[in-house]
This record gives sequence, C-alpha cells and structure tokens, in this order.
Amino acid sequence: ELEILKCHRCFEGTVFRCTHRSAALGLDACFSVYVPDAPRMHTTLPYPRDCEEFPVLLFLSDEGCNDIDILMQGNVLQHCSDCGLILVSPDTC
Repeated sequence: ELEILKCHRCFEGTVFRCTHRSAALGLDACFSVYVPDAPRMHTTLPYPRDCEEFPVLLFLSDEGCNDIDILMQGNVLQHCSDCGLILVSPDTC
C-alpha cells in the first residue's frame, strides 16, 4: 500500500514523498514524485485521472544520491514545471 510521507507545493506543482513495501526488494522503498498543476490544484494522490496527458520522466540516480538529492539539484523541478513533466525519482541508495 502506498503511503504519502510528505507533500509540498513548489514551482506550480506538488512534490509527494512516498513509501511502499517492495515485494522485489523485500523492504520499504521510498520515492518522490513531482506533478505539475492540472487545470485545478490537487494535493492528494491519486492525482487527476487525466494525468495521462502529462509525460513522465523516470530519473534513476547512482548510489551517491537519493530521491531528495535529485529534487534539489539543477533546478529539475522548475524545468519539469516549465515543460509539463511528471518526475518520478526513486531512492536508489
């Protein structure tokens, strides 16, 4: 079951930090998702049912970065907001 740990508004969108039990890993796994605003603001998951209109960028980092590091580096959230991209960033540490 998906659990939302934190939810923040930024760059005309919402960042969700989530965790779930991974059957493949046998442990809890965290990931972050940035979702740009739809015509109306939402702050819960699932996001609007029409999200298939947004392209998704899956960013897999190396062992030195976690999902939060990715969100804080290189203005990635601003670029995703400008381009209307959903960003999924799993914690790979």
